[in-house]
Amino acid sequence: MFSCSLLLLGLILLYVGEDTSIMEMFTIVTTISSIGFIFVWMMILLAYIKYRKTRPELHAQSVYKMPGGVMMAWACLAFLVFSLYLFSRDADTLTGMLYMPVWFGVLGIAYAVKFRKP
Repeated sequence: MFSCSLLLLGLILLYVGEDTSIMEMFTIVTTISSIGFIFVWMMILLAYIKYRKTRPELHAQSVYKMPGGVMMAWACLAFLVFSLYLFSRDADTLTGMLYMPVWFGVLGIAYAVKFRKP
């Protein structure tokens, strides 16, 4: 059922964007998806940096340590920011980037509706 609803959403996107081609719509959707993944990984890396700063004793006891530690986390963040810069350089992916605030707004509203307190 979930897959069917996503396919229906894709069909709606094709009819809403009548003046855009299927390839342009595909590029917008995949750009939004890619930026979503980049956002998630940025949050993971920022959480790791915060963890290392606030709980160094727990990290010292950890068996699974990130190679390079905090410096590698910052290097990965720099790479992700550079990736976003590259997205902004192409007109097609820039369009997808401009839709990201709308997508984050939809996610925020869905979260507020789902987890509202009675």
